[in-house]
Amino acid sequence: MCIRDSTYSNILGKHSITALAGYTAQYDYFAQTHAHARGYAEPYLEVIDAGPDDRNAFGSKSEHTLISYLGRFNYSYDDRYFTTVNFRRDYSSRFGPENKYGDFPSVSAGWKISSEDFFDVPLINNLMFRGAYGRAGNENIGDYRYESFINFYATYVLGVPGRITTGGIQTNIIDPSIRWEERTTRSVGFDLAMLRNRLEVSAEYYYNEADGILYDLPVPWSVGTVVNPTTNAASMTNKGFEFSVGFRKSEGELHYNVSANISTLKNEVSKIGEADDPVLTYMSRTEVGGSMGQLYGWVFDGIFQTQEEVQEHALQTAGTRPGDVRFKDINGDDVINDEDRTYLGSAFPKLTGGLNAEVAYKNFDLSVFLQGIYGNKIFNGPYSVVSGLNHGNYSVESYENYWTEDRPSNTWPRAIIGDPNGNNRASDRWIMDGSYLRVQNIQLGYTFTQSALGFVLGVENLRLYASVQNLYTFTKYIGYDPDIICLLYT
Repeated sequence: MCIRDSTYSNILGKHSITALAGYTAQYDYFAQTHAHARGYAEPYLEVIDAGPDDRNAFGSKSEHTLISYLGRFNYSYDDRYFTTVNFRRDYSSRFGPENKYGDFPSVSAGWKISSEDFFDVPLINNLMFRGAYGRAGNENIGDYRYESFINFYATYVLGVPGRITTGGIQTNIIDPSIRWEERTTRSVGFDLAMLRNRLEVSAEYYYNEADGILYDLPVPWSVGTVVNPTTNAASMTNKGFEFSVGFRKSEGELHYNVSANISTLKNEVSKIGEADDPVLTYMSRTEVGGSMGQLYGWVFDGIFQTQEEVQEHALQTAGTRPGDVRFKDINGDDVINDEDRTYLGSAFPKLTGGLNAEVAYKNFDLSVFLQGIYGNKIFNGPYSVVSGLNHGNYSVESYENYWTEDRPSNTWPRAIIGDPNGNNRASDRWIMDGSYLRVQNIQLGYTFTQSALGFVLGVENLRLYASVQNLYTFTKYIGYDPDIICLLYT
């Protein structure tokens, strides 16, 4: 990687100016060669030619380049008005000739109203209003995704029966017009300090938009390839609030500091491909107007206790018997099928936050850090596997509670090989509340004074501490770890 830049800085009265211009160049190279042979005999020479049988070799290489031109301009006036303007143009080898570059500007501005002559609030030491707009790009899709590949060793039966002809065939479907994925951020907020800077508060509203998300769009195998083409297939928005507050104070030899933050998130998909067709997986559905990867499946409605209940309910399968799961007939057509799948919750938390507290008295210090989320759902896949009651070893809970005629249950179905009713299908049986509060870290320390260390040659400072990480997690989730958050475009 090569980086070059030039900076200009100057102060003219109440004006402060800093400007920067530069460029970066990055080159990545990957190559591999593989050779194979069999039939080696003593003295087992470690060369391919010593293996007379099944000799073959293959290899590959790829190159990636990224060149960026960038500039920055900072301006402030009299410690009251601030602005920063950035611009960069990036060129990537991962896009076709007409789409190699992307332009990504950003601008931010702030007004420190507490520095104005008319502002006279003794309790407030600092108050700044700020706003920002910016656009960033993404090109992390791998190399040569806009180019098609030809297999020159494909064979066809043409003409005379039995005659094999060698030809060529395209092995992948591509979109030659793929371009930079763009993420635009807009935000407004304020920063406040008061009570001699002991209390600090910050709040911000953000609206982020991802446009032209690079995605491997699924295509049917009948197209002739198992490699899904990469294209700018989707768009989505993330919006919410971020809020933080901190308080610190010293009283004699006692010092303490408490800070907390909380944020909200609403995710919404605004475009999927050309036709806005929903994207379905085993347990999720993504469609325009909803959030990405919403949990999707059937609704658990108890356990059939008698054959009469089976007959009176909507048709599920020919193998449905007493002891099987009863699924809700969402559309009321007396048949349980794919049309009865529905949204079962979002994997995105409504709230994310943390709390950090530090206290020091004389030479002792103690810090505690808590972190958690609220309002998300998790599909507990491992739990569904170990509680399937099909065959094999399963959870103690399922063995102790599964339905039998002598021990009926309205929560656990019967144990049956083959699962003819589909008891273990994707349903809210396996969806759990993912909210948690975790004691992330606790640390207790003691700092020796310089006088106490005088007898230790060359030691000027010594602190002993003990810490515990992931001490305890308060949660209703029964899986291994509720800290499972899908990747977000923020």
